[in-house]
Amino acid sequence: DALPVAQLGAVVHDPLGQTEFQLPLKAASPGLFRAVRATIATGRVLDAGNSDRADRVAVLGPTAAEQLHITRVDNQPAIYIGERLYTVMGILAVAASVFAWELELRRSEQESSLDESTSAS
Repeated sequence: DALPVAQLGAVVHDPLGQTEFQLPLKAASPGLFRAVRATIATGRVLDAGNSDRADRVAVLGPTAAEQLHITRVDNQPAIYIGERLYTVMGILAVAASVFAWELELRRSEQESSLDESTSAS
């Protein structure tokens, strides 16, 4: 499975309080969660079907979920990222999972940079 392909920043609209604020945003492939052994507090991670259909779904880290006042996903919460609505399908359990995600993302970016410099030679 491919690893994350993009890193973005996005404005998130919070209907319960603050109207706009910045949260870090990462795009990921389904294989990332398995690679970093992510632990899910509630819901689930995206799968190949979500990726193939280009579903607008999100998995939140624990801090983002707290800031957005999202504690469960069985009621199908949704967040705006820019002008697009995404359904929250999962919340990561602990910051350690998020830290592992960051490490894997950096490793992937470094490998990608090495591949590009090798190809250019």
